[in-house]
Amino acid sequence: MNIEQSKENPNTMLCTGEFTIAQAVEAKTSLLEALDAPQPITLDLSGITGADLTCLQLLCSALKTAEKNSSQIALNFESAPVILELLNDAGFTCQKGLPQVSLTTP
Repeated sequence: MNIEQSKENPNTMLCTGEFTIAQAVEAKTSLLEALDAPQPITLDLSGITGADLTCLQLLCSALKTAEKNSSQIALNFESAPVILELLNDAGFTCQKGLPQVSLTTP
C-alpha cells in the first residue's frame, strides 16, 4: 500500500494499491507516518485495489492510535468498492454505526 498527500487537498492522504497481510508492515508504517500530521487528516481509500481483514485491523488500530494521541482522522471510502465489499463481507452492514469512527460515506 502506498499513501501520498493529495495535490488538491493537503489534509487528504490518498491510499493506493493492495492492503492485505502481505503489505501489513509497509501499511502500518505508512499509517503511523500519516498519523504524525499536526492537522486532521482524511484517508481516501478509493485507490485500494485489494484488501483483507488485515486492512480493517490496521485501520481500526490507526483510529484508536489517533484517538489516544488526540489526533483526528477520517476514513473516506465513498468510492472504494473494495473496502465497501470487505466491510460487508466482514459483517459491517452499517458503516456509519462503527464505534468511534469518523467516516465520510455517501
